[in-house]
Amino acid sequence: MTQKDFAELAAEHDVFFYYCGYFSQPIIEASADAIRLRLECENLAYKIQRRVLGAFIEMAQNIVHYSAESLTDPNAKTDEVRFGTLAIAQTDLGIRLTCSNPVDTGTAQRLDSKLAVLSQMSLEEIRQAYRTALRAEEGEAGSKGGGIGLLTIARESSAPIEYQIMDAPNSPDLKIFQLSVTV
Repeated sequence: MTQKDFAELAAEHDVFFYYCGYFSQPIIEASADAIRLRLECENLAYKIQRRVLGAFIEMAQNIVHYSAESLTDPNAKTDEVRFGTLAIAQTDLGIRLTCSNPVDTGTAQRLDSKLAVLSQMSLEEIRQAYRTALRAEEGEAGSKGGGIGLLTIARESSAPIEYQIMDAPNSPDLKIFQLSVTV
């Protein structure tokens, strides 16, 4: 696919941000700046801009913390560099953010059990769970962010979060985790 083909395909689907590669904290910050400028140019309400940026940052940080494909030590707690994909598109329902990254089977199982419940919660239940998580002294076992990242994403969304966990091609011990939200 040529750059022109890709640009036409992205325009056809109203994609205004797409990144596929290795995420790090500096890449997240630079991407957030570009997205912020794009949202400002669209003259979207500040509340929508804030929610899109909040969801983007949480989704990108989840890639940095949990993707199974890493350029850095998989047990690193800082300066992580991990692989994933994140796209943002304008839809009839709002702005849709979708991220995807490989995860190990244990992480896939934890995500599935948590998201099966979270995707069925009302906004008020999400807000209450978020407040409870903020007050908790310790995060969830295996969580690098205090366990509130997915709650933050769900709280920013104007519709229930959607997710899929699929088999990774050519890698039987990995899964592909995909998460989508609409703001």
